[in-house]
Amino acid sequence: MKYWEAIADNLSKAGLSWGWVAAIDHEGRTIFQEWLDQMNVGLMFWISSTRS
Repeated sequence: MKYWEAIADNLSKAGLSWGWVAAIDHEGRTIFQEWLDQMNVGLMFWISSTRS
């Protein structure tokens, strides 16, 4: 099991859903967005970063 799989399992066991996406913008930069959502509570956290 990879480290990120263990983290994903622990988040799911704690009642959290999560996901991520990566894309390339018009200037060729890679944009990553991750989110963490606590089910049935209405809390959502977004993390966004750019790699040049």
